[in-house]
Amino acid sequence: MISNLLLVGNDNYSDIVLKNRLEELGYLVEYVSTEHDLIILLHKSNNKIDLIIFSGVLNTGNEAISENILNNINLPFLFLQQNTDTSPINIDRKIEKILNELTQKEKNSSTDDLIDAFALHDIICDKYGKPINYRFLDADKKFLKRIGKKKEEIIGKTALELFPKTEKIWIETFGRVALTGKPEVLLDYSVEFDSYYEARIYSPEKGKFLALFIDTKKIKGKYS
Repeated sequence: MISNLLLVGNDNYSDIVLKNRLEELGYLVEYVSTEHDLIILLHKSNNKIDLIIFSGVLNTGNEAISENILNNINLPFLFLQQNTDTSPINIDRKIEKILNELTQKEKNSSTDDLIDAFALHDIICDKYGKPINYRFLDADKKFLKRIGKKKEEIIGKTALELFPKTEKIWIETFGRVALTGKPEVLLDYSVEFDSYYEARIYSPEKGKFLALFIDTKKIKGKYS
């Protein structure tokens, strides 16, 4: 039986009601209402979440979660429309149904589809406070597979030690997010890996940044 749920909503009263009902069913529920918090929580949770429930977040004029993030989440998730019957029995049936369907789907699909890679770093600045490098603090298995290294080979090392051709735009953007706390999206070329990457960058605390990398070749038709 599922024990850990992540509820993603629009931060309104109906979300509180839904969260309470899920907890009444015996689930452990965490709640977020922004893409930033979703990415941070997914990284910190270390895959302890069994199912994500999106409560109408794409059915408003101001979309809380981008389609790229949805397309690249490697966890089962369930959409509840805003007018969905949220009675405990109905919710429980939907959760059980979607989990069974997605479990079967996962058995028949490649685990390498739509790879997302997460890595946590701290920014390194010069004496004037200008970002000049960054240091690896943590990384998931997919990131390590993508760069072809083991965790012990990168933790504590800087980007320019490991990848001396790293372009300034990556360091400058990462630094800006780490220092201001404002999330950004960067799409650019990496000469080290001979590919374009889309990076969604967030700051869990000042001086640090978490980057979610999407290989644009995995997103069909978006980039030529």
